[in-house]
Amino acid sequence: MSKSHVGIPIKVLHDAEGHTVTVELKTGEVFRGKLDEAEDNMNVHLSNCTKTGKDGRVSTLSNCFLRGALASLSLGSVEQATPPHGIPRRVRLPVR
Repeated sequence: MSKSHVGIPIKVLHDAEGHTVTVELKTGEVFRGKLDEAEDNMNVHLSNCTKTGKDGRVSTLSNCFLRGALASLSLGSVEQATPPHGIPRRVRLPVR
């Protein structure tokens, strides 16, 4: 699927590439890192990532790949980097 035929949430996700984002999995784990790449199905690749488990334990990962169907995404620093035209502060990924 080309980027010109995707909806606004996908475009916002692609615009967030290069910025710090927070991804929360359905399991309760939270990942925060630089969004290196996002796919149209909302799979994401993060670098310099910090993982916080449900129990509060924190670990550092140099790279991680997260499946879009298992996560929700918070745009983090992207709100300051994008023009204020109604971009939501949080993008919910669809549950399949």
